[in-house]
Amino acid sequence: MAGAIGLIAGRGELPAIFLQQAARRGLEVVLVELDGAAVPPGRRGELARLRVDLAGWPELVQFFLRHGVRDVYVAGKVSRLQAAALLEQAAAGELAQLYRRGSHLGDQALCQLVADELARVGLRLGEQREVLADLLMPAGLFSARAPDAREARDLERGKVLAQRLAELDVGQTVVLKHGVVLAAEASAEGTDATIRRGGRLGGPGAVVVKAARPDQDLRLDTPVVGPATVRAMAAVGASCLGVQAGRCFVLHPQRVRRAADRAGIAVVGW
Repeated sequence: MAGAIGLIAGRGELPAIFLQQAARRGLEVVLVELDGAAVPPGRRGELARLRVDLAGWPELVQFFLRHGVRDVYVAGKVSRLQAAALLEQAAAGELAQLYRRGSHLGDQALCQLVADELARVGLRLGEQREVLADLLMPAGLFSARAPDAREARDLERGKVLAQRLAELDVGQTVVLKHGVVLAAEASAEGTDATIRRGGRLGGPGAVVVKAARPDQDLRLDTPVVGPATVRAMAAVGASCLGVQAGRCFVLHPQRVRRAADRAGIAVVGW
């Protein structure tokens, strides 16, 4: 990584956390906010900022090039439905070509498409964990309470199911109890909504498992849990969270640990 890096920011708090981590590493960031992103202003290490929607892809690329960026990162949520609807409106030019090549591709192929488009002008799409390595879920017990025997059995079954779900590019999270699947995440839904849906069906004691797909491209879509995940679990009485170690981020890890301990939730990196 030489010189300033670029960040394409989507929704959620991950872009602001990315900027904080970059500043700690002494990196300067050229920031592009996609419509819907809301990164607090005046972050340390921020060199320049541009707001565009996906129709402004050529402007986005030129903005990075003008500021000497060579490495670009993506952080935050971008709705695939909204992106597809916007790109479909493009009638001609570079954006139309991008849409025709990528509109019906899954996350993995779309990530490669973005990487290829950046590479055409000499930009590299980097892995989020190059900057956010400190937030990767560690292996082992992450909470004061360990899973009980029943939760451990559900966790083992959930690992297989969550990885298979992710491999199919459907979602990354399953909720289960006594081996019965209560909810499987849809890619347009999100983890917290899946937890609430599964918890309503299964009642207290549900186990939540989150995984990355075996070949997940971590440049665009590293799975994430955080305090909101624990709040959603506590609200429905879910009692155990399993997160794939080294492949998923934990936002605000100390807050996650404290919230889990207060709620009596077992958290494990597997």
